[in-house]
Amino acid sequence: ERHRHRYEVDTENFAEMFKKPGEEGYKFTISGESEFLEAIELDEHPFFVGVQYHPEYRSKVGLPHPIFTALVKAIEEVSK
Repeated sequence: ERHRHRYEVDTENFAEMFKKPGEEGYKFTISGESEFLEAIELDEHPFFVGVQYHPEYRSKVGLPHPIFTALVKAIEEVSK
């Protein structure tokens, strides 16, 4: 994925810094190529995803990035 920065995240302590008492944890996605944090998801939420890359750069007309497809599916599920 394409990035426009050189930020890194301390994955050892990140979840604990933002976790509230009784709250579920986070899922981290680490890039196998660079070993940097690429995405974070919040458990027990219909769609809570934060990414460091730009999925819009990989999208084309008629072929959106999978994260956009997942967002639309989550909206459809919540709207039922």
